[in-house]
Amino acid sequence: KLFLAFVLASIIPVLILAFVIRAYFADLLRQDIQGEAARTASVAQRVIEESDALLNRGSDGVERADDVMVWISQVINQDVNIFDGPNLVATSQLDLYSSGLLPTRTPDAVYRAIVLQRLPSFVAEDVFGSTPYLIAATPVRTGGRERILTVPAALRQRDIEREIDDLDRGVHLAVLCFILLGAALGLSLAERIADPVRRLTRATQRIARGDFDARIAVR
Repeated sequence: KLFLAFVLASIIPVLILAFVIRAYFADLLRQDIQGEAARTASVAQRVIEESDALLNRGSDGVERADDVMVWISQVINQDVNIFDGPNLVATSQLDLYSSGLLPTRTPDAVYRAIVLQRLPSFVAEDVFGSTPYLIAATPVRTGGRERILTVPAALRQRDIEREIDDLDRGVHLAVLCFILLGAALGLSLAERIADPVRRLTRATQRIARGDFDARIAVR
């Protein structure tokens, strides 16, 4: 009982501390990646606004917005989309949108934040099928109109999940080590407390049987 009490006394605070540490570092990781996504969207915004003439018209006079989006996505190493109000107008992911895998409507949260609330930037989690991913958004001015730029960060979302998995494994290993250490200390303390009681019990039983020469060495 003493051993179990010591083990429980060591496990409970260790588990609480592990949970707090895991939540803290996971939150820091998400904030860092969200900040990176917002910075990437800001870079894409500047590139698009500076190349507004290219975005409106190609060298042959034909509108080539999607081609410019592909070029910009290669520059920033992220896919980019431009929405005009609720509708998609240009994207570097034309195949996904053309096949219907991605909706051509502006994500609700993005529209609310950029158009209605007039936020300078916005980062949230969206869903592709059943897979969640980060999406960064910012207003962008092209062709004399205020539009919405989105940068889906699906790869960074997978990085978050992988790093959180690594963090979980590290936390679990640390918890296991602390529990084993607590169990070892608990066993040692339990033995030190229980051994004198056991010796006293054995000596009492000998006296009860009539052995009045029973003695206990007191330390």
